[in-house]
Amino acid sequence: MSGSPFLDPSPAARQAVINRALVDRVIARSAAGVGLVSAVQALPLAIEQIVSTDNLLLYVPYAAVMASLLLALVNSIFGRGVRLAYAVVAWAVLGALILWPIEASAPGIPAGSDPWIYYLCTVGTGSAAIAFRPRLAFALTLAVPIAYGVLRVTPRARAPRSRPRSSRAPT
Repeated sequence: MSGSPFLDPSPAARQAVINRALVDRVIARSAAGVGLVSAVQALPLAIEQIVSTDNLLLYVPYAAVMASLLLALVNSIFGRGVRLAYAVVAWAVLGALILWPIEASAPGIPAGSDPWIYYLCTVGTGSAAIAFRPRLAFALTLAVPIAYGVLRVTPRARAPRSRPRSSRAPT
């Protein structure tokens, strides 16, 4: 059965080429998919925090991150402008992290609720690794968790989620 396509693959099939361009494409598409899944997972919390205030500007950071992730997905599918698209994602995530104290100061956001952007910190660092040369990628990979840490210890972010119950019975 030498003519069978399963037993006698063509010379092109025998030389399955795995090169850097293919690996880069797979990584870029996977990162965009994971980023969008993370953004969708953060959506209920983002909606809760945005709806609890009257400030419509709170939509802007989430919309910027989601739009940049969609741009990264489209660019990774077409193979054009991938690094630029991931640079936009990395800066959008860092910008949303930096803007969180302004968002958290809006009246109506529950004290101590985790900011929606916290669920996308790894997306920002991964995007920086795809987009930038090693030094800048390293700097952003440090900047995002440092911004997360600084924001996590701010009074608004570390406030208790609910009031503890008193151990004493009412008198």
